[in-house]
Amino acid sequence: MAGPFYFAWVGAHETTFNSVTHKREDESIFSFTVEHNEGDFATLHLEVRNPRIGLLAPARKIHCWLSWWNGHELKPLFHGRLVGIPDDINLEIVTLQFTGRADNHAGQKGALAQSMRVAPYYDPLWITQDKRNDPDTVLEARSELYVDVDYQYYDGNVVAIGTGDVGYSVPVDRPNDDGLVFPLTQVPYLQRPQFHPGIFSAEGFPITHSGNASTDAQQNKQAIENTLKKVKSTYSFSIRPVEGGSFASEYDITTTDLVIPQGIDLYAPSS
Repeated sequence: MAGPFYFAWVGAHETTFNSVTHKREDESIFSFTVEHNEGDFATLHLEVRNPRIGLLAPARKIHCWLSWWNGHELKPLFHGRLVGIPDDINLEIVTLQFTGRADNHAGQKGALAQSMRVAPYYDPLWITQDKRNDPDTVLEARSELYVDVDYQYYDGNVVAIGTGDVGYSVPVDRPNDDGLVFPLTQVPYLQRPQFHPGIFSAEGFPITHSGNASTDAQQNKQAIENTLKKVKSTYSFSIRPVEGGSFASEYDITTTDLVIPQGIDLYAPSS
């Protein structure tokens, strides 16, 4: 198709769109669908004329740019990597599937998660040991999702949607009214911690005298350790309960007025 849509096979390093070099028709496009669900990667389903070559051959480029000429300039619509090839390679028209997931997505996600492990949204005290390196745990106290920077990123801005919809300001987190302040550097004690040591009496403790100093010392050491393990020490404290308290979180969201474009004016005078 001679525009306005263009498709270019590119190398993995071509992550920046170029309106000159990427204005190509490397495949004959019949139709395409771009989908992008919230919190997920964008996908492209592309119907093309069967190229009748090995799409995943080692020397082939498997990344692409899909763009659109809007009458004034070439605008990128999608950038991604081939992940699905046709089930039947004998058809004249085949569907290719691409994902917008970056090749180094895992590394980017891990680095971003590390920078987000800050108070008051993150405290390792509440994360099990096997989950502390999981980048998804940093979102448990945030009303946020990971997104690919190629598609969307909102940080305290008003999201202006199309005419006929409502724009809104991104909500800002407030401390939850549960009586706890994170990180828990100031624990809300009702009773301060008290240590209760166990009582150990050495009176009548059996001492081994076999004549072999080295053996006696080892046996006596083991006997003392076994006895001490049976002596229990305790540590007690009381923390202010949060049961029955308020756990409501309030957010201030500013919205624009809903504007509905006028269609047919039924009250207009007849001409």
